[in-house]
Amino acid sequence: MRCRQRWPFSVVLLLAVLTTTTVAVSEPVARSDSPLPARETSATPGIVDFVRDLEMSPAGDRILWTYHNTGDYDLNGEVNISDLTPIGMYLGQTTASPDWTAAQVTDGDQNGEVNISDITPIGANFKNQIVGFEVWAANVINEEWTQIGDVTVTELQTDAWWPYFSYDISTAGYTLYRVWPYDYSEEEGWWSNIAFEGHNPRLRIVELVLH
Repeated sequence: MRCRQRWPFSVVLLLAVLTTTTVAVSEPVARSDSPLPARETSATPGIVDFVRDLEMSPAGDRILWTYHNTGDYDLNGEVNISDLTPIGMYLGQTTASPDWTAAQVTDGDQNGEVNISDITPIGANFKNQIVGFEVWAANVINEEWTQIGDVTVTELQTDAWWPYFSYDISTAGYTLYRVWPYDYSEEEGWWSNIAFEGHNPRLRIVELVLH
């Protein structure tokens, strides 16, 4: 009797997604009056994943922001075949599950459940990378900005409601801060929002990390 080797269904589906998915990336509008250095745009990271929630801690000693690279379920900085593993680990988990805080990163289509449809974001974003973030600072928005540091994906923290980064600015001596993502080839994404004392776009990271 001949036995035929079968591929796991998840692998077959992923290959189908990869061969049929076309990813469209919108170009951000260039601003000639921007005081920030000009940025080259790329499909890495995707436009939906740029930093929108950069915050300054109440003490003004650090900035924080969440990590988003859709399809990077194992949080290693790249969307690839290894991101199927977390789907298997959390398959069937929902917002009502006790370990949803850990499982929710794997809910790539954001429908409140980890299921087979979460393979699709892997195919749609395959090989997208976010290796790290440059940290830039200034005292006046329309004056020169200076790069003061760098944060890599290996410094990602997972002790809050969502994976996040934290960067110490206690001795930086600036009032305005922004971060800028880049990938393995050093291609860059887009500027984050500006963080400054007294302005927190969501407060969710600060509230759940520091309290």
